[in-house]
Amino acid sequence: MVQYHISIPENKESIFIELMKSLNFVKKISKEEEVLLTDKQKAVLNKRLDNFDSDNLLEWNDLKKEIEKTF
Repeated sequence: MVQYHISIPENKESIFIELMKSLNFVKKISKEEEVLLTDKQKAVLNKRLDNFDSDNLLEWNDLKKEIEKTF
């Protein structure tokens, strides 16, 4: 079985649900509020956070000045 995760604007949700219910091959319709990550995805994110160096960040105005110097 294939699963899809889609985003629907709130004002269109009821229309979408009714459409899905009308299709006889749709087995389950559920609303998930949170995205679950696999352990592998969590490990990748944690590694990226560990490697993140907040001391190496520039403020927008400083970055803009650096970019303008190159042009």
